[in-house]
This record gives sequence, C-alpha cells and structure tokens, in this order.
Amino acid sequence: MRLDEKTLYFKDGKTMPYDLCVLVPPYRGIEALQNSGLTNERGFVPMDWNTMRADQSTHRNIYAVGDCIGNPGPKQGHLALMQATIAAEHVAWRINRKGSVRAYLPEFRCVMDQGGGHGLYLYSQYMSDGDVLEIKLGSEPYQSKIRFEQIFLEKKGDIGELHHQMVK
Repeated sequence: MRLDEKTLYFKDGKTMPYDLCVLVPPYRGIEALQNSGLTNERGFVPMDWNTMRADQSTHRNIYAVGDCIGNPGPKQGHLALMQATIAAEHVAWRINRKGSVRAYLPEFRCVMDQGGGHGLYLYSQYMSDGDVLEIKLGSEPYQSKIRFEQIFLEKKGDIGELHHQMVK
C-alpha cells in the first residue's frame, strides 16, 4: 500500500480517497526475543495466565509480562504491573512453598484528558468476563490523571498498587 496527500493506493489496484488518514501498523512482539525459542509466529511469548510462566520455557523458569506477551486486549501499563505481581508471587510460592498467588483478572482502565480541565474515565471488566462498566466525565477524572502523573514522577515510576486506588 502507498498513499499521497488525498488517496490510498492498495496492492490489488483499488484506491480510496481520504480527508484524514490514520494508519496503525500491525502490533508485533519484541524483536530481541525473536530467536529465543519462547515466541509464537507473531513474536509474542505465550504464557500460563495463572503463573505468567512462558509456555515454551524448557525448565519452566522463565516468566513473561507486559508488551512481550500475546494477551488479548490492550497493552496497558497497569496490566503489566498486575502480571508482574502474579509472576513475583508465583516465584515466591515456588521458593517458600507457602503463601498464595492471586488470580489474573485483566481489566480495561483508562483516563483521558479532554482539555479544558475535563477528563473521561473508563473502567471495564470485559476481559475477565466481569460485567462492571464505569464511565465518568468531568473534572474529577482530569484531576485524578494530573495527580497520578505527579505521583508517578515523584516516585520515579515506583507506584506499586497505586494504580488501583486512582479514580474509583
């Protein structure tokens, strides 16, 4: 495919005029893992959702979280933090043979700045078969986003479980 300032040109010869064109490339796995033997055909690491262990880890001692895993749904930082918590709890359980490992229940959580001191907060449990959906508009989501950013910068990204406490 190619484009000029007004038209998209496809390989099959078809064309499509446009006023605004937004192209999103296919999302692929981490290039550094390509020859690791851990990835699938798209370059993502398949893993066990209960432990975050890589499926193709020969000794079952490699864990995968964040953008490198082939999870359905969005790639979000707070999901990577949830995944890392589960991986750490599983490692601790394997070492100590006691304690617990929480379940991975992914969620969609997003706060968007709409300008003018207003924000939009979305929360959904659709990725874990939950039926909760929250939508908030106004200054509260905006203020929450600003405060979260301040804390994130103050703590140099070390926010722990704070992401769960923001705007509920």
